[in-house]
Formats: sequence, structure tokens, C-alpha cells
Amino acid sequence: MKGLPIFINMEDKKVLVVGGGNSAFIKIRKLLDFQCDVTVLAKDFLPEIRELKGINIINKSFEEKDIENFFIIVASADVKTNELVYNCAKAKGILCSVSTGKGSGDFIFPAHRRNDRLTVTVSTDGGFPALSKKLCSKIDLSLGTKIEFFERKRREVIDNIEDLALRKKVLNEIIEDDIIYSDDYIEKTENILKRYF
Repeated sequence: MKGLPIFINMEDKKVLVVGGGNSAFIKIRKLLDFQCDVTVLAKDFLPEIRELKGINIINKSFEEKDIENFFIIVASADVKTNELVYNCAKAKGILCSVSTGKGSGDFIFPAHRRNDRLTVTVSTDGGFPALSKKLCSKIDLSLGTKIEFFERKRREVIDNIEDLALRKKVLNEIIEDDIIYSDDYIEKTENILKRYF
């Protein structure tokens, strides 16, 4: 799947997860992390799913009418049920993620890490999810703590440099690897900015 990497505000969006196993559990936790309004539908559930706070549980087999009024659907059950869920969602124009099989469904859940200021995702386009997860774990989230500082400096550059080409040059200078990954990034950044304003 050659998916378009986009970020959608999922807060309070209604999501239906069909399935009650481990795959569903993993997806539900991700959805809750982004404040989705999650409903889980299955005949059987892992105890861990029942223990989750903030989800609606429907204990029954899937029927076509169950997809009404949902923003997205996550099919995370057996192959036959997932195919039925996907076909019903497609007929209604609702995006559906399917847990069984590479390339099936409209979207995937890429490996992701996040903190208050930074969200990082990595995908192998469904080809090797474990590799995506491994690569994502290597990304330094400590940069997230520096983002607020660099946002302020960006604003200062915009406010003090009118020439767009020079502005771009300065902004690129302050985000060089030897600056953003250094312990003395504040001093190095301030020294660069002193040369311009």
C-alpha cells in the first residue's frame, strides 16, 4: 500500500473496532491515545479489552447495520468477518483498516511514538511492520523537549528578518544536526541569531 502520510484530528471521532483479540487490543490502545470515541464489537473479548476505560463494548456478531455513524472502521477479527466489514464500509464510503493481509483495507496503523511536542511515524507500507516498529524506536524523542525553544526562535527569525531567502537560510542553520542534537543547543542557536539581528 502506498499510503498518503497525513495526520487527522481524531479527538472525539467515532471509531468502530470489530474484533476482541490481541490485534484489536493494540489498535484500541492507539485510538484511545488519540482521544477517539471507541466502540468495540465482538462476541468474545480479551479480559484486557474489558478492563480498558473509555470504550463502549457491544457483545455480538457483526452485522452490516453496525457501521452506521462511524468516522472510520477497524476490522480486526477473522479473515471472513474482516472481509464482510470492509465491504460494508466501502459500500457506505467509510474508511476501513483491515488487520488481515498486506494491502487490504484503506489505511494502516503505522508504528508511532509520541510525546507532548513530537509525533513520529514510520511505515514499510505494510511489508514488514516489526521493522517499522524497530526503526521508530530508534528515533530520538528527546527532541520533543527542544521543540518549544526552536518554535520561539523561529518566531523571532520571522519577526526580525523580512527577506524570505535569508530567513530560510537562518532557520536551516539553527536546525543543523550539530546544533539540535547538542547539549548546548541554546548557546549555539543564540550565537547564530546574533549574527543576523
